[in-house]
Amino acid sequence: MSDSNPSAEKIFLSNRLYNEISEGDKHTTPLAEIQDYIVYNPQTRSDRFGNRYYFSPDKYFFDREKEKKAMLMVTQDGQEVLRRFPRFLRIINDLLIEVNKPYGLGKLPNSSVIKIDNGYYKITRIKEAEGSQSSGFVIEIYENDKEVKQKFFVKVRRRIKESTTGEDISQPYFYEALQIQSAYKELGESARQKRIRFPKIFFATSEVLVEEYVPNDDPNWFKDRERFVDLLEFLKELINFLRGKQNVSLFNNLLPDLFFPPSNLRLNNIFCDNNRNLIIVDPFFQTEKEGSLNEELKDGSLSDQIGRIIARLK
Repeated sequence: MSDSNPSAEKIFLSNRLYNEISEGDKHTTPLAEIQDYIVYNPQTRSDRFGNRYYFSPDKYFFDREKEKKAMLMVTQDGQEVLRRFPRFLRIINDLLIEVNKPYGLGKLPNSSVIKIDNGYYKITRIKEAEGSQSSGFVIEIYENDKEVKQKFFVKVRRRIKESTTGEDISQPYFYEALQIQSAYKELGESARQKRIRFPKIFFATSEVLVEEYVPNDDPNWFKDRERFVDLLEFLKELINFLRGKQNVSLFNNLLPDLFFPPSNLRLNNIFCDNNRNLIIVDPFFQTEKEGSLNEELKDGSLSDQIGRIIARLK
């Protein structure tokens, strides 16, 4: 985050999404359990992925285990967004004010246009992007009342509970961002060869994720057998990547968000652009501790199933 905009993160982290810390309360940082894995440097407030972190002095959120300080993660791409649009975090804050409820949908209309500086931005609620864990919005920034300078996709978290155990199975969005960055760091070369990627991530807190807006230019891409095989081969690599991270708390009970239990493949999280690149827009989900898919991932049978599908298609 640019130090020339010192109040931006304070405004953002003061949002009513977070709870006030009572006098005398002590809350751990959200990075306490994963700081060794991400190589967090408290002096620079940065990690090995180039992210920078900002902590609220008086707000906290509830995660699955305990209360933790509210935190904003700004990626390297997010730092560039703030250089280009210094007021961007204020825009996101306006969105959260309109949503208006700590963990609900709020009453934001389908489309809102708000003037800023020499242009304006438009917030559109994307009902097709509504999921069990989040609500989706698109922000378009215009200049001179005519040119779209950039589009962003914003997810606002809903708190959800697993239907059989009552356990909160949502996870903070900055965990999702770090999981994606970790996967791409290890699998990036293979992904580039297969022309598969994840959306760029700009900002993340426990409750909000701001990422690249990705259009789905060809919803029927899966009819191209070669591209379908490319996806399955990468999915197998992604499964094996998660198997290798079973002792890392950041990846506890994590699965590729490309299955319906017991293990039926689904493709609505895969977008295809005009250049035939595949984008996995929501790659992971966190499950309850003891589930059939978890066991299939751990013992290798899920990877074997994908391998058999690939063999039939080739």
